[in-house]
Amino acid sequence: MDAAEQPTYVTRRDFLGSACSAAALIALGVPFAACSSSSTSARPASAAGQAAAMSGIAVTGNTITLDLGMTDTSSLTTSGGFLFIEDANTVVVNANGTIRAFTSVCPHAGCDVDRREGDQLVCPCHGSRFGTDGSLQRGPARSGLREYPVTHVERIVTIQKA
Repeated sequence: MDAAEQPTYVTRRDFLGSACSAAALIALGVPFAACSSSSTSARPASAAGQAAAMSGIAVTGNTITLDLGMTDTSSLTTSGGFLFIEDANTVVVNANGTIRAFTSVCPHAGCDVDRREGDQLVCPCHGSRFGTDGSLQRGPARSGLREYPVTHVERIVTIQKA
C-alpha cells in the first residue's frame, strides 16, 4: 500500500464536532425551507387536515369550523341536532333552527357535558343539566355554560372560542 492508499483516521472529537455541526444545520434548514415562498407546487395536506376535511370538523387554535355537508356534522342541520367536540371542549346544538355553541366543561367539577337528553345538555359526572341556551336547569352546578359566538353561512359554521 502506498501513501495515497493509506486510510485517513478521524479522531472521535473531530467526528463528533462534524456530526453536531451537520445536525444543527439540518435542524435549522427545515424552518428556513418551510418559510421559503419559491415553491409553487401544492403541498399535501397533513393527516390532521385530511381527517378534518373528511369529518367536517376543523379545530385551529380558538376557531372551530364545521361543514354541515359532512356526515359527522349533519345532525346539526335539523332542530334538536347535537355535536360534542371533545378535542375543543365544545358542544354545539341546533336549537329550533339556530346553531349555538357552548363550552362542554361543566362549571361544577370540570367534567365534559357530552350528551343531550331531550331539551337538556347533561353532565355525566354529577347530573347537572343545562338548557339548549346554556342556562342552568338543575345543579349541582351553580351557573350555566359559557356560550361562544357562532357565524353560519350556508353550510359552514364558524365558532370563535375567545
